[in-house]
Amino acid sequence: MFLRRRNGDNRIVNEVDDIMALFIVLDDNILLNKLSRYVADRPDNMPATRLNEGNLAIVMNVMEK
Repeated sequence: MFLRRRNGDNRIVNEVDDIMALFIVLDDNILLNKLSRYVADRPDNMPATRLNEGNLAIVMNVMEK
């Protein structure tokens, strides 16, 4: 698998494109129902997390298996 570093002016756009690509693959393979579902009544109180290249690689490896 090839990982790209997201730097520069289009970094956010590229990261969103990657996330959308993941959802398209999940949808094409009828796997969206396998995702965990989380519900929060106050999402503003949730800690912020950032999906970095390492975490994205883990998700991609699970999907490939």
